[in-house]
Amino acid sequence: MIAAVLPTLELSDIRLRPWRSDDASSLHRAMQDPDTVRWMAIELPYTLDDAERFIAGTDEAWARRNAAHLAIVDREDDLVGYIGVLSVEEAMRVVEIGYWVAPESRGRGVASQALQGVVEWIRDELSPDRIELGMLAGNDASRRVAEKAGFQLDRTEESGKLLDGDPVDEWIFLLP
Repeated sequence: MIAAVLPTLELSDIRLRPWRSDDASSLHRAMQDPDTVRWMAIELPYTLDDAERFIAGTDEAWARRNAAHLAIVDREDDLVGYIGVLSVEEAMRVVEIGYWVAPESRGRGVASQALQGVVEWIRDELSPDRIELGMLAGNDASRRVAEKAGFQLDRTEESGKLLDGDPVDEWIFLLP
């Protein structure tokens, strides 16, 4: 049976935990980073209200099994990133992972550690038929993280998003 509440996953240098309302200012600050918003292709400005609305919807998203949104925090409980598991197919039979890391925490293995931890949790908790990872084409740093975790490029498809004003494809990686 799938847990009613998202867990806190203790990893070696970080924790993955449910979002809390007091994370809103940290999330808002992270969404001001040009590289983060560029690769997420989100609309700007990203306001504190946007952060609060996102966080407020995370529990309901898990209750409906649409998504599992987890904050990546350091040992002091400071926000260093995000990792999410999105349902691609009903009842999370096929899931897609997405992530970002705040600028000050990049290059320290945060994304790799979070990805490995969430994959283990997904397999134990959800037992999906397929685990995918999506990112906008050209995001080479995220691609390296995916490949380091054992994901392989499966396909390239239209994303429907713009990158620097131009249409951009999405890379879909598959975990064999």
